[in-house]
Amino acid sequence: YGSSVAPTYINEVSPRNLRGAFGGSFQLGVVLSLFFSQGISLNSVLGSENAWHYALGLPIVFSVLQVILLLFVPETPKYLLIKRNDLPGAEKG
Repeated sequence: YGSSVAPTYINEVSPRNLRGAFGGSFQLGVVLSLFFSQGISLNSVLGSENAWHYALGLPIVFSVLQVILLLFVPETPKYLLIKRNDLPGAEKG
């Protein structure tokens, strides 16, 4: 769900001349996150028998942070125009 909603939101709120760069940065973030998680799960880092539960619980921290930051995300111009009928806010966005 997040892999389809996040790029759509990024494309709606980014300036027209930077949409491709911002859309590509989302995919780059996904790939770097996968690379980071593979590094975390190495046996010498957090993949041992004594520390595997830390590696399993680490995404919870990022999920809670993401939910908190979601409160500060601006609404898209399309949402403001269609749902809220706020033409000045949509033009400003």
